This record gives sequence, C-alpha cells and structure tokens, in this order.
Amino acid sequence: MEKKRMNDKGFSLVELIIVIAIMAILIGVLAPQYLKFVERSRKSADRDTVDQIIRAVQIDYADPMTNLNPTGYVTLTTTNTAVANPGNCSTADLATILTGTSIDKIQLKSQKWSNGTSDVTTIYIIFSVDSQGNVQAVVADTNTGATTNITDGTNLITE
Repeated sequence: MEKKRMNDKGFSLVELIIVIAIMAILIGVLAPQYLKFVERSRKSADRDTVDQIIRAVQIDYADPMTNLNPTGYVTLTTTNTAVANPGNCSTADLATILTGTSIDKIQLKSQKWSNGTSDVTTIYIIFSVDSQGNVQAVVADTNTGATTNITDGTNLITE
C-alpha cells in the first residue's frame, strides 16, 4: 500500500485570520493620519488658489494695455463654482485674467476653515486700489471688508 502525501502548500485558516487581523489594526492606526494628510493637501490647494487669484489680478493691474482692472470681490465657496464680483469686473473678465494660471475652478477644496468663532464655508478676496495705484487684496469671511483672519486653527489662508 502506498501512502498518499498531503499537499501542505498554502496557508491555514488560522494563519489567514491572523494576517487579516494585523492588516485591520494597521489600517485602523494609519487611516486617521492619511485623512489628516488629505485635509492638509486641500488646505494647501486653497491657499495656492487664493494666492494665484491675487497675483493674477495684481499682474493685470500692472499691465497698462488692459482695462479689466477688477475691484470688488471674488467668492470662493465649498458648495459651488460661482464667482460673485459686484465691482467693475465681470465674471468673464475675471476668467480672462485667470487665463494662464492653473485655476480650473474657483472653489474651496477644504471645508475646515474658521474665523475663530465659527466655521467658514465662503471666503472673499476683496480687491481695492490704494493711492499709488497698487492693488490691495484682503481675504475675509464677509464681503463687507471686515477682516477676520481665516485659519485652519494654526495657519492663515494667506501667509
């Protein structure tokens, strides 16, 4: 009589359960850190968008061949891509000014901005011109020009 050999290739059920348990523990520990990094990335993108809009408008003002020169405000929200600009620059003019930047949507990616007392879901970039003809930009949580530092608890939206 010939004995059949058992095929000992592969893993047992206990070994597979242990591996799955270890992976679940690792995911449970690493997932919150991953979410923090994603949120930091969104906030960085928001800061970059604000800075690019401000620089594009300042460059437009410095160009003597243009007549777009926006004043008023630009709205960045978490909910839509609408641009409100009741000054002397239309949405189409602002889109022209932003041509050449990497801005594809004027929209906030992060929803975790604050003015110190409450959450902010709309950020206004308010443009004005000083007596020397330089464009000034203020980032605020209202379009009235009342300046409140918009932060994520540690960093201002503009540095």
